Amino acid sequence: MEPHSSLKRSIPATCIGLILLGVLFAQAEAPPSPVSTAGEDKHLGELIQQLGSGLYSNREKAQIELQRLGLVAFDALFEARHHDDIEIGMRARFLIRSMQVSWSDENDTAAVVEVLRNYNEQNEANRRSRLDRLSRLENYAGVPALCRLARFETSSQLSKYAALGILRQPRPQTRTRQSALADQITRSAGNSRRTAATWVRAYAETLDAPNKSLPTWQHLTQLELRAVGEQPEHVNREITRDLLRWYAELLFELNLPMDSQDVVRRTFDLNDNTNRQLIDTAGWLLNQQWPDLIDELYERFEDRFSSSAVLLYRLAESQRMRKQSDRANTTAQLARELDPQQPKVHTEVAYGLQDRGLFDWAEQEYRYSLEHAHPGSFEDIRARYFLSEMLHDHGNDQAAAQTLQGVIDAAAKDATVNKRMNGFFRQAAGFHSRCHYFYAQHLHALKQYKKERERLDQALAADPTDADVLIALYRIPDSNASERKRVLTLIGKAASEFRLEIEKYQRELDRQQTPGQLRTFLEGRLASANNLFAWLVSNTEGNLDEALQCSHRSLEIRPESAGFYDTLGRCYFAKGDIPNAIKFQSRAAKLEPHSGMIQKQLKQFMQAQVETRSPELPDRSN
Repeated sequence: MEPHSSLKRSIPATCIGLILLGVLFAQAEAPPSPVSTAGEDKHLGELIQQLGSGLYSNREKAQIELQRLGLVAFDALFEARHHDDIEIGMRARFLIRSMQVSWSDENDTAAVVEVLRNYNEQNEANRRSRLDRLSRLENYAGVPALCRLARFETSSQLSKYAALGILRQPRPQTRTRQSALADQITRSAGNSRRTAATWVRAYAETLDAPNKSLPTWQHLTQLELRAVGEQPEHVNREITRDLLRWYAELLFELNLPMDSQDVVRRTFDLNDNTNRQLIDTAGWLLNQQWPDLIDELYERFEDRFSSSAVLLYRLAESQRMRKQSDRANTTAQLARELDPQQPKVHTEVAYGLQDRGLFDWAEQEYRYSLEHAHPGSFEDIRARYFLSEMLHDHGNDQAAAQTLQGVIDAAAKDATVNKRMNGFFRQAAGFHSRCHYFYAQHLHALKQYKKERERLDQALAADPTDADVLIALYRIPDSNASERKRVLTLIGKAASEFRLEIEKYQRELDRQQTPGQLRTFLEGRLASANNLFAWLVSNTEGNLDEALQCSHRSLEIRPESAGFYDTLGRCYFAKGDIPNAIKFQSRAAKLEPHSGMIQKQLKQFMQAQVETRSPELPDRSN
């Protein structure tokens, strides 16, 4: 996609091919996870008790034996962590800490191995991020690893989070595939008595018989809610909330809407009365198409709604969803009147509205920021940039150009404005190039190609590596041979620049092995350079295999980027692989459903598929 028009996001769609069944059965034949028999359970219990023996030699002997047993003893030791006997609890915790768990298995795919590399060295936030990545892998490749983590991750909350990653898997479409996945999950979860393992086994039951599993889920959710009340220090309320949300969605799917709504109401009690959680809850209700429940949330937390523009906009969105236009606009006006004279707040609100596809309200908020920000200030620059990209994404290029023109005019009068633009995530030259590009796109729509070329040349004078500008020059329909040769030379130079950037950031990244801000920064630059090369070449000329490789590399680094998936779709389309083009473009559209450019490219690919499948019409001219 256009590298500058999409700035974020994730939850990839899962496409299930016929190969899935073979993958699942192959995994099912793998060696099972450690499972203890009834006799072993008794033996383990005796060893646990020996950890508290009055004789030192007995304690040491039991500890050595439990170490030898390894993961077979994990569940028993985990339950003994808080044993009434302090000695038993202490030794159990030591044994668990000393266990060497190999998170990767020989049957795991390369993608799973990559996600789990250095897992033990990560902090909790990074581990959670790894779990998210596992849950989004195609063809259920991450499920075995998530089962292992649900069983053996020492953090109870991360263990449950891994289980939620399994619950969130899209259900296979056929009964045979559902049973295959259920069997594989059951084998991987074993007979562990950990809470997360019981959730995983219940999910396997749901795959086989959804309605029959409901009593199990009712019991499990009640246990979790009871734990919130009785042991709040040991429970993560957000994880409990997410479990209840999943259960509510299951009930609704099984045509039990009233029961589903009752469960949803119980999630309201888990909010900690902060705006962040209320915003999340309201967004989830809207995504589930349950706008009526927003009113109940509003009634319960009216004070919070009345003081938060984002929450008021969630309420307005629910009203718009119910065709209550007048109420929605009135509520939106109340939201806009909050935080007067604070353009930064209004820009942030606008960006959130844009993300939800509420472009009219987003534009109003952006323009409020422009009215109240000092011309050329950082807030003026930021609001103009975001607004211009939104307008361009939906085809209003003249307005987009005029929006950026404001900051360029301010820079002509005040040199410090250019410094502020350089401090933004685009250099000042990028703003100039982008503005000329928008003007050129408007002229292209009017078929004024000579004027379009003049604007594009001005854009390249500011930034000769602007991929979108080079692509636009390449596509001007009235180019002669000399002009064509000039453009191809410029494209070749830009592609070489991107290659050098890729090599540079890869070298620096290889030297920076320690996780931290610098490594994150370098990863972002490397991903962007790969994406820019792939986008330029796939839309013009060059080595398409290299472009495809670079596109995949960008997604290895940033697997949640809709823009990068958009580029991958274009790479496959350029190679003539329309099914894969549609597959990855659809993923981009799911991650960023309100992007006009992404949707436009998806339609192009789907139309191409229709045309390739349609037989040529007979010639009836005679």
